[in-house]
Amino acid sequence: METPNPTRALHVLCQPAQEITWRPFVADVAAIVAAPVAIEHRPTHDIATSDSWPLAYAAATNDPVLVLPTIDDDRSLTPNPRLQRMLVPTDRSLRERTVLTDYIRRAETLGIEVQQLHVLSDTTRPTIWEGPGHHAQAWHRELGRRHQLGSTTLEVRSGDPIEVLGTAADTTDLVMVCWKGHPANGQATIVTSILQNRNHAVLLLR
Repeated sequence: METPNPTRALHVLCQPAQEITWRPFVADVAAIVAAPVAIEHRPTHDIATSDSWPLAYAAATNDPVLVLPTIDDDRSLTPNPRLQRMLVPTDRSLRERTVLTDYIRRAETLGIEVQQLHVLSDTTRPTIWEGPGHHAQAWHRELGRRHQLGSTTLEVRSGDPIEVLGTAADTTDLVMVCWKGHPANGQATIVTSILQNRNHAVLLLR
C-alpha cells in the first residue's frame, strides 16, 4: 500500500451531517489520491455563496478537492455509500494524462469501474476528422492508444460538453475532473455545470 504524501491532503467539502454517512466513500477517494482527509464544511447561510464556494476553494489549493452532494440531494442514497463507478472526462492532453494515470490505476486496483469520456464539439473536433470514414476510425484508434488508461472504457461522444457530461454523470458515483485552476476561464464553465449536478460527488484535480 502506498504511503499518503504528508505534504498534501484530500480536502472534502461537505455539510456536517454528511461526515459519518459518507465516511466509507471518502475513504475510497482518499485511497485513490493517496492522501489523508481534511474535512471542510460547506457554507449554508447563502445559496449563491454555497454554489460558488467549491470552485473558489479548489482554485486556492493544489491539493485534490472532493465535493460531496448537498444533504437535500443525497437523501435517496443508501447509507454508507461506497464508490463503485467513476466518470473521467478527458481533453486528450499529455499533461492531463500525466495527472490522471496514477489515480485511475489505483481506482482499478480498488475494483472501481472507470469510464473515460471525450466530448467532440465544433471547437474540439480534430482537423483530421472527415466524417465516419477511414480518418475518423484512425483517429479513434490513435485516441485509444495514447489516452486510454489501464482497462478503462474510453468513449467519444459528440455534442455540447455541458449536456453530454451532465447526462453521463447521472449514472456515476463520482466525476473526476482535471482542471487548470482558473475559475474565470471557459473550462471553468464546464466544471461549474458538473458541480451544479448534485446527484454525484466531484473530485477536482489541478
